[in-house]
Amino acid sequence: MKRHHIIIINPDEMRWDSMGHTGSPAAHTPFIDEFVSSEAVSFDRAYCQNPVCVPSRCSFLTGLYPHVHGHRTMRFFAA
Repeated sequence: MKRHHIIIINPDEMRWDSMGHTGSPAAHTPFIDEFVSSEAVSFDRAYCQNPVCVPSRCSFLTGLYPHVHGHRTMRFFAA
């Protein structure tokens, strides 16, 4: 059985329309565009659990809501 490699690119402060393959005429992202057209997946509808980046990333990586372990703000501590 062939095992797939998974690479998650989770940039900070990047809008959905800031890459060439999503239709932005001003974006110059040839490597990401080529990667998406050849073997990657680009989601055009993704939702986050929190509008702040740190709690949202914690939720994305653990699969849990941000408040479960106290990740409600940019600070790292259990509330």
